[in-house]
Amino acid sequence: MSSAVGKTKKLQITSQKEFDSFIENLPYSPSDTIELNTDIDAASLSSTTRNFYGYLNGNNHKIKNLKYPLFSNVYGIINSLVIDENGYIRLAYDTGTICAYNYGIIKNCINNAEISFYSVNSEKGAVIGGICASNHGSIINCKNSGTIKATYDYNNINNAISCGGITGYNNGSIVYCENQGKITTSSSYISLTGGICGNLQGGKILGNSNRGTITSTVKYPSESSSIQETGGIVGRSQANSLINRCYNYGEISNNGQYVGGIAAKVSKTNMFNLINKGNVTSTLAEGYSCASGIVAEINNVDKKMRFFNCINHGSISSK
Repeated sequence: MSSAVGKTKKLQITSQKEFDSFIENLPYSPSDTIELNTDIDAASLSSTTRNFYGYLNGNNHKIKNLKYPLFSNVYGIINSLVIDENGYIRLAYDTGTICAYNYGIIKNCINNAEISFYSVNSEKGAVIGGICASNHGSIINCKNSGTIKATYDYNNINNAISCGGITGYNNGSIVYCENQGKITTSSSYISLTGGICGNLQGGKILGNSNRGTITSTVKYPSESSSIQETGGIVGRSQANSLINRCYNYGEISNNGQYVGGIAAKVSKTNMFNLINKGNVTSTLAEGYSCASGIVAEINNVDKKMRFFNCINHGSISSK
């Protein structure tokens, strides 16, 4: 049932039929409010583009049998949605559960579904996250408990896989989020993997934690064209980013260049108040590797980065 006040819609979803009608009538305007008052079966949703601009309050109801991201692009606010554990997203392009690309606000959402990514022919690389693929807005107080398995087997040295428990790529803000899911990534040459975010570019990571095991492998780890950056919170961080008040408890390992309890490789990034309690392991048998409790390599050529109050309790090992 819906009502309209001027041009503003207020939609109460109390049945599967009303939810299906809501999806069919997308997009809604930024001033519209949608209240979800029942669990929903999303098995019939296809990969058709779905953009959302309004305010959706999920009231902690479950989205069951999700096979595709619920939305393609979010420009509004998504609050208190739960993606059920019987969801299974198996795609070969940029993917998340709530959406592929977030330009708005996603808060108080939980993903329990499994994500399985596999591609051998994508020339654009791959971006995968438990909540969304790419975040350009804000993600607040969200949690991923679902397993993420991502394989990008495209033999081109210029393309990368970016994968994170919350988002694969971030130039927005991720605040008070947690990853509990196991993350496993595999790539031919380039892999950027983090418990919260794989590739941080000019964004903020504040008050986040990772408890999931993170394992990354590349097919050609000893070749000079191979790049592998694996971290408990962030894989790669650049472009005036900030990582503050974050914790890693999960085991972090890779078979390539850089592996860190908090981050793998950073530049132009301030890092404050960080604690790692997870074990960090590099399994590279030959060639060059860096393993560290906090960050494997810092590029601070302009001497403007600030780095303080960081503690490592985890064991560090390398072949």
